Amino acid sequence: MSRPGRNYRLLTAAAIITGLGTHGALIAAAFAVLESGGDGGDVGLVAAARTAPLVLSC
Repeated sequence: MSRPGRNYRLLTAAAIITGLGTHGALIAAAFAVLESGGDGGDVGLVAAARTAPLVLSC
């Protein structure tokens, strides 16, 4: 028999880990653009390209 609230704690932990991964990937992409010689505008384009499918799918 499971304890009350266990599923909520597991769901919360999964959401936190997913959020860290998503935001970490965005930061890694920004550093990759800068390392390859891009500038702030290029970072913005990459961020927009990563965000557009999330906005358009809602």
